[in-house]
Amino acid sequence: LCVPTASGVPLRLLPKEIDGVRIIGVDVPGFGVPTHAEAKDVLAGAMERWRAVWEADGFTPIAEAWTRRAHGLGEPCTAHLPNETLRGVAEGLDPDGALRLRLEGGGVRRITAGDVFF
Repeated sequence: LCVPTASGVPLRLLPKEIDGVRIIGVDVPGFGVPTHAEAKDVLAGAMERWRAVWEADGFTPIAEAWTRRAHGLGEPCTAHLPNETLRGVAEGLDPDGALRLRLEGGGVRRITAGDVFF
């Protein structure tokens, strides 16, 4: 099953597999194009598994899984927010999921929404 996505993440940075779903960056002849229902089922199943983890164990295991897969932690990055652009180093996630960005000029900002580039 091939599931096209537009997550904004460069395909070369993605893992080979996420929750049993193989990640590929090209159309593979012979697999065909999934129906909307097939794509929805694959994505909904993965989201439901993580929702169940959150409900049973809180956000910590989700943050830990994200951190294991994250690209760019400890590296310079730029966060484009609605009214400003911030530059610094991505330090990790707060317990509520906000990205901690250590600013170039000092201090730490919590990023809860925006486009972050490494």
